[in-house]
Amino acid sequence: MHKAHTEVSKTSMRSALRRALRRCTSNPHNLHAWEELLNFGRDVLAQPTRGGKRHNLASVIKKRTIEPSTADHEIVSHKTKSTDAATLLVSAKIEDGNIRAAIRIMCSEDKPAKNTDIVYGQLVDKHPAPPSDRGSIPDPQPTVAVEMTEEEVILAVRSFPPGSAGGPDGVRPQHILEMVSCRESGSELRSALTGFVNCLL
Repeated sequence: MHKAHTEVSKTSMRSALRRALRRCTSNPHNLHAWEELLNFGRDVLAQPTRGGKRHNLASVIKKRTIEPSTADHEIVSHKTKSTDAATLLVSAKIEDGNIRAAIRIMCSEDKPAKNTDIVYGQLVDKHPAPPSDRGSIPDPQPTVAVEMTEEEVILAVRSFPPGSAGGPDGVRPQHILEMVSCRESGSELRSALTGFVNCLL
């Protein structure tokens, strides 16, 4: 029963993402469609806050695909004062199946750089401003846009190593990969994703 419930939530999630992608592709000037797509991770995939009654994650996600506004946008922090951040990071990499990254973190003595003027200067040196005499960007209209096939798009999705981080919206490559890999309904999402990529190109 639990497995069937989980599959239903995955189907709902694939359908919601497919709809959001197609809305942007069909009308790229629709700002509301872009807002829905860029908030998909926050509105659908965000982990419920702990405390109070227990939540069935599959039920929560299914409900969010129907009523996105029901998502709890509070950021959940699993860190405590007594827990080492490196240990949490290693555990997360192991859960993602990225053993190589977990070992690299355990063996590394690197620490975040301090917020100083010297560090800022080093970052500026690595990312210099563009030259003032740079030419204007050519008009893209006369050129033919690159177009990707469905196979190329899926190959790109599969190229990310396990545990790759998501963007600001929180959607990870692994989320996309699992949704497009479904035999039953993944083909429609693959088509929508390919159309979206070509729309961006």
